[in-house]
Amino acid sequence: MDLEYTDTVLAPLVTDEIELSVMAAIDAIATFPEPWRTLLVTLRVYIIVCLEYASSSEDPFSLKLPFYRDEYDTALVNANAAVAAAATKSMLFSIPLERV
Repeated sequence: MDLEYTDTVLAPLVTDEIELSVMAAIDAIATFPEPWRTLLVTLRVYIIVCLEYASSSEDPFSLKLPFYRDEYDTALVNANAAVAAAATKSMLFSIPLERV
């Protein structure tokens, strides 16, 4: 795996297959700058692991899922804003003005 996962419950359940699939999905949305891409991939991987292993509404996976979904939604908004800001910044240019 390319990324480090710090959630001690979910990290052992993350596979290369899940990580690569999520990376491809995130990259298909946009070209996010770091650290946004890493954050989005990590959160989305956690969401998928929670969905795969949840068995009841009281297990740790079900309890973590809403938190990671909210974090992902917020991060996605901020990451999209970063992409838009980078695009706007790269389109700005200046023209020197001279007095006649």
